Amino acid sequence: MSFSREIVIQAPIDDVYQVVTKYEYLSEVSHIVDVSIDQVDDLAAGDQLVETRQVRSRKVDSTWTIDEMKENQLFVVSSDQHQLHLTYIYTFSEVEEGTHIRLDVMMKTKGLRNKLMKPFIKKIIEGEDGEQLQYIKNYIEKSS
Repeated sequence: MSFSREIVIQAPIDDVYQVVTKYEYLSEVSHIVDVSIDQVDDLAAGDQLVETRQVRSRKVDSTWTIDEMKENQLFVVSSDQHQLHLTYIYTFSEVEEGTHIRLDVMMKTKGLRNKLMKPFIKKIIEGEDGEQLQYIKNYIEKSS
């Protein structure tokens, strides 16, 4: 189960890649309160970050692992929690108008409860993160 989004941002690919990999755009996102990254300067595959989301009236932490990074090309993070595996794949390419970015979100569930709730889980994740690229675009184009 998955979904994809893509957008063109009027900014150089270096800037877009930096904003995405360092989570600089969080000021635009209301449901993600914070992202804690141990070493922001030299991120690499295997590094972890903790994302704090506001879910109704409480804060929920999720640990994400950077699976793959190719500067200005690819950024892949994944999380395994509560028998739900999420992978977010960001791909970057230069286009005439700036930077094209594509987000592919892949979801795998385990356990009977999660398998039965799969459509509902997809709807929640798509509702929360389906606009992520628009948040990134707003942040970058407003900042420049």
